[in-house]
Amino acid sequence: DPEGKTIPDDESFEGMDNKTRNEILSLLWAVLTHKDALTLKTYMNIERFTFAEIGRQQDEVAETMREKFLVQCKEVLGNRSEELADETHALHMCHLTKSVLERYDRTDMETYAQGSGGFAEMLYEELVAYLKRRSKTPSAP
Repeated sequence: DPEGKTIPDDESFEGMDNKTRNEILSLLWAVLTHKDALTLKTYMNIERFTFAEIGRQQDEVAETMREKFLVQCKEVLGNRSEELADETHALHMCHLTKSVLERYDRTDMETYAQGSGGFAEMLYEELVAYLKRRSKTPSAP
């Protein structure tokens, strides 16, 4: 978790059925990926809770949601045009991508990166594109 804290068991929804957990995590992910999410006062709590839930290695729901979230990150970062770039949101999505990848154990992360259809290359290309856009804009973040 980003603050180095752990989520107490009573704040988890481990006892819920899988469909309910999927829906709640999907809703939390929609909040986290919204372009204005960083303005929420509770953003860090939502992020901490969501990543604690998807970090459970031997959990079917967590594994499914990690994969779903990475696919969504890949879609958002891969479908960007240079003219319409929202740098703040792009960097936010890169941060979320990193956070999702950190929830995999090393072997699973390497397997995903190798079998993801160029995910690592796409992230590298996004970084290069960002640096190019930044060099063209005098007041870029």
